[in-house]
Amino acid sequence: MKAVHTLGSHQSSLPTYRAERAGAIALLALGLILAAGAVVAQFQGLGSVGVAALLGVAGVSLVASIVLLAIIPRRKPLPPPEPKKCDSEAEEKRQSQASLELSELGIDDLDDPILLHKAAQKGSVHALHRGISQPGGMARLGISDRSGDIPLHVAIHACQAGTVQWLASTKVGVNQPNREGKTPLQQIAELRGHEHEDTKAMTEAMMEYSGDVAIQDRSGNTLLHLAAISDNCGTLAALLEHSPEAAKSNNVAGDSPLYHAINHNSVAAIRLLVPYSIVTQRLCDLFKGREGQHDPADFDEIYRLLTQKMNEEVDVKSSL
Repeated sequence: MKAVHTLGSHQSSLPTYRAERAGAIALLALGLILAAGAVVAQFQGLGSVGVAALLGVAGVSLVASIVLLAIIPRRKPLPPPEPKKCDSEAEEKRQSQASLELSELGIDDLDDPILLHKAAQKGSVHALHRGISQPGGMARLGISDRSGDIPLHVAIHACQAGTVQWLASTKVGVNQPNREGKTPLQQIAELRGHEHEDTKAMTEAMMEYSGDVAIQDRSGNTLLHLAAISDNCGTLAALLEHSPEAAKSNNVAGDSPLYHAINHNSVAAIRLLVPYSIVTQRLCDLFKGREGQHDPADFDEIYRLLTQKMNEEVDVKSSL
């Protein structure tokens, strides 16, 4: 900050300095002109009073200009910019944290083949970063363990949201099937019982780094179908924000994501899907048949939403 302040003060004083120097030089020029005029007037026979006046003004101008030029300080050279200091403190903290995480994992050898998988399972991002900093380390992110999982699959299974986001940013294995033949996004969509924010963050990270959102399983289930079956509202919310039209897709059996949400008694998932889905009488009847499995207040709310959406669609068709 000190260097910036010094530089700014010098730069702001330049106009004043230049104006003062210019004024002094102009005064000197005026004095010389008046002196020359006095000499010419003397030769042309101008009265002694006029000559004396010109000489007096010229003398004052010359003296004043000489004094000003003498007392105006010369501009000091700007100090050289201070060299940028490398912020080693943050790097030292990262290295220290990585060493701590590696110690907690019980790993001493950075070439240990299970290092990245264990770090992913525990959410040890600094240890992961240390591991891939070794020669060929980035390629190891795409190597499966004995179970057929890469570190990204392991992190998703453990619901390590921050680690999944970091691994997704490497773009390694973002569409690689796991031991069950499921891509990372399919794996996330099937997560159950986890925090809404975590599953939403993982889904968004995978989509940001080129995860395939159009993937379907053998039954034609999209990611929305899988998330609805699993009552995974975080993933549902992220997918609907990305592609709301996908809510109208059917699987091989002709069932929509909303059908599965109703069939699995997921009130929260139904709330999310209804605005984007095609609601039929079949779906309304399916939900009505499950009245005893819902809280009365929830049942009344959802049934009203379903019938209202169905009636809106009927009105639209009638107006065409």
